Amino acid sequence: KRFYAAKAGNWANAMGRWKEPKGRFELAGLVRPKHEDALNEYMEKDWSKLEAPLKARDFAAFEKAFHEAIASANAWHDQKDKPFIKWKLPDSPPPDLDFTPRR
Repeated sequence: KRFYAAKAGNWANAMGRWKEPKGRFELAGLVRPKHEDALNEYMEKDWSKLEAPLKARDFAAFEKAFHEAIASANAWHDQKDKPFIKWKLPDSPPPDLDFTPRR
């Protein structure tokens, strides 16, 4: 959703959707302490790289960082013996949401 929001130029929506998982990652680290270090590393090395392009409203830079973050998440799952978890960008945005900016 954050990808398609950014692609549509709805930067406020994309930024909000970027911030949302941060709390979930923090909670996941508390609930699953064996993954806390890996989650924190992912947030610092990969997830954080999405912030600057979102703030700059630079879709090309965001798209590059987004795909790198997906690849890194998939590599992390492989490393943790969970190759059955594979993230990918859907071919199209969810049909129930219009990401066109309202203003």
